[in-house]
Amino acid sequence: MDSKAWVCRSYPRPRPLYGLDRLAAKPNAPVLIVEGEKCADAAVELGYVVVTWSAGANAVDATDWSPLSGRDVTIWPDADGPGAKAAAEIRKTIGKGTILDVRDKPKGWDVADAVAKGWTPDKVLQFIEERSNPRVEPQKPPAYLDEVSPSESATAAPGRPVPPAVIVKVSPLDWGEVKRTGKQPRRWIMTEWMSPDPMLFAGAGGIGKTLLAQQLGTALSIGKGILAPVEREWRVLMWACEDGKDELGNRAIDIATYLNIDMEDLNEKFYLIPRRGLDNTLFAAPYDQPGFTALLAELEEQINDWRINVFFLDNIAQTYAAKENDRHQATRYVNGIFGCARHTDFAPVIMGHPAKAAGSEYSGSTAWENAVRMRWYLGDRLPDEKQSEADEEVDTRPRVLAKRKTNYSGKDWRRFTFDNGVLVPEQIEVGSTGVVDMLRRRKARGVTLDAMRKFVVMGKTVSDAKGQNYLPKLIGEHKLNDGLLRAELEDAMRELMNDGKLKRGEVGRYANRDPKFGLMEVSE
Repeated sequence: MDSKAWVCRSYPRPRPLYGLDRLAAKPNAPVLIVEGEKCADAAVELGYVVVTWSAGANAVDATDWSPLSGRDVTIWPDADGPGAKAAAEIRKTIGKGTILDVRDKPKGWDVADAVAKGWTPDKVLQFIEERSNPRVEPQKPPAYLDEVSPSESATAAPGRPVPPAVIVKVSPLDWGEVKRTGKQPRRWIMTEWMSPDPMLFAGAGGIGKTLLAQQLGTALSIGKGILAPVEREWRVLMWACEDGKDELGNRAIDIATYLNIDMEDLNEKFYLIPRRGLDNTLFAAPYDQPGFTALLAELEEQINDWRINVFFLDNIAQTYAAKENDRHQATRYVNGIFGCARHTDFAPVIMGHPAKAAGSEYSGSTAWENAVRMRWYLGDRLPDEKQSEADEEVDTRPRVLAKRKTNYSGKDWRRFTFDNGVLVPEQIEVGSTGVVDMLRRRKARGVTLDAMRKFVVMGKTVSDAKGQNYLPKLIGEHKLNDGLLRAELEDAMRELMNDGKLKRGEVGRYANRDPKFGLMEVSE
């Protein structure tokens, strides 16, 4: 080959920045990094030294960034995934830089598009100023705390100012006042089931969480207790981020029929907002800097203008865009929502799906479990009850709402069945819980004894030990449970054994004449 011939080859590394002459001409001016020569040339009238690199978003590491040492740097990314990735890589490489937030712009949008639309230099500079700070709202303190000025010792993350913080001054307990007032009664929104504290409502997709939340919200707003007694009407807000107006309206008609109410009675009591198809992000971590979005201000305004007591947020996946397993971020998200209310008696109920692991009852991570005071779990069985191959399909089974974590009351559960578009609880009358429990226990004992007799006729050995012949398991597999849960059948079996109705004994012999032991009914 002729050594003087033209050949195609890539530019050698490291490659120089486009705009080095501008850097040299204005050694003290701030620097704006954009993507592409077209953008760099479009932004030259801004008062910044505008530079870019060659070969596009995937060639950041091929560039010599050393001329930016000691300069004040702002990065304007293209509004797309590669642009965001390139901006983050640039900041990591140079160890500094403020990245503008352009997530709400059309895909691929850049500074050249802004200039082409007629943006003046003043408007572009205003945009840079506004988007240089993360759209993070400071967490509001409870109304009874005094605000003081932000700490001057707060330090910024590299290239990004710390948003103004609200520092609160908290006084220690006045022991004399505690003595005078005495022990205060626990406040409940729904006795034993909902306190004015953050809550988590978890359950698999399609299990009926949104329907049950809408039912509970409707009932609470008119002073009716579905799960437990309520002392008065509570104002309820629900953000339904996965449902539209028609679906929510159809459910509302069924719920109103079930509760025997006029839907107009819900005005200024139950605020049900369909948000399907909207950007519902309340908390995000752009460029690894977590914080609340501007949407939190809208939520805070609704909660306080309407004096909301119970807020159902459906759901975590729609509103939380940070690291799911980061305990601090999850806790900050929960606390920020709880802190929106400037009044007492406020319970945010945050809804989410369980973790991916089969059978998990946790909403993605135990970080969420630790951030709340109570956790509900809705399933087709109690979380401790294992699913067998013979179990019916989920949609044909009853629903069980279990109170799994509770800081201020005992664990409990309620059973529901689908009827005319709603979930109907078996324990619905205030003060009748003990009677209903007694009737269900009596029914479980009868079902267990009837099943025992049928298994005897079938020549099937049953046992009280968990295994292939475990009596409660066999009752479910043979569809003899009459709607009862395995936990109820297990309790019934133990009660019958304690009462001497059932006992372990010899129930036959094997082919080798060895005795066969199992569970048997005791003759009266």
